[in-house]
Amino acid sequence: MNTFPRQAGRQAGYLLLEVLIAAAIFSVGILGAISLQAASIRNNSLAEYRGNASFLANALLGQMWADDRTPATLASNFATDGAKYLTWQTDVNGQLPGAVEHPPTVAVTYVAGTAAPATAKSHVTITVFWQVPGATEVHQYVVIADIK
Repeated sequence: MNTFPRQAGRQAGYLLLEVLIAAAIFSVGILGAISLQAASIRNNSLAEYRGNASFLANALLGQMWADDRTPATLASNFATDGAKYLTWQTDVNGQLPGAVEHPPTVAVTYVAGTAAPATAKSHVTITVFWQVPGATEVHQYVVIADIK
């Protein structure tokens, strides 16, 4: 007659305990992968907004270079509340979240030349703001250029 050794009786239930521990370890791993995916999506959104802000600021700077570059004209057209600024601001509001609550700023200052009037230039600072939905932090992108 074949009988099982008594030692097998002592191990009863260990398999169930091993399965529970393995399930717990697997669950922790899955939760870690899900949190990494969420962080990746969040960072991807931030990069998209930063890229849009960069494109918008540099597009306005390109318009300044293509337009009449005299300091008075630049200041009247492109400084905050100028005619071309307001057109550009609608693009910013359409592409960046929170831009309506935090409007972009454009400062144009005249820098007199030292040797001759030909060396005079306009110092331009463009600051674009955005706020990710559900976040409290306001992000910004700044472009500084001298236009002659």
